[in-house]
Amino acid sequence: MRALDDWGKSDALAWFFNHDVIMAFEFMDTIEHENYYFRYYSSRFAFNSSIRRIIAPDAVGKDESTQFGGDGTLTSGGAMTEDTIFVFLDQYLPLAEQMQAAYPRASKIAERIDDGRTVYVAYLVPPPHD
Repeated sequence: MRALDDWGKSDALAWFFNHDVIMAFEFMDTIEHENYYFRYYSSRFAFNSSIRRIIAPDAVGKDESTQFGGDGTLTSGGAMTEDTIFVFLDQYLPLAEQMQAAYPRASKIAERIDDGRTVYVAYLVPPPHD
């Protein structure tokens, strides 16, 4: 049992169950999923990770980070046809600063700060008008 207690306090467990990612997925779970599509940027965990499927099982979206198949840019997902929420974590946080320039109708809907550092930032972007 001691080995399990030690593992529960280990850096490996903290890396696997990353607190930042869990907070971002908890945010996603608060959204009415049938109305929004997520574009997700994280270097550590894929949008389709088992953690997201447990915490926010109804979230619909895709990875835009280079680590999981996107090209890591704000436009990697192509044209938007529905309300889209961009979620930025870790090395992709600087992209959040470019949202207003890339999408003038974007509005910041969430920013989580923990221990003085930004954990994630989320922007809502409506589709272009026809």
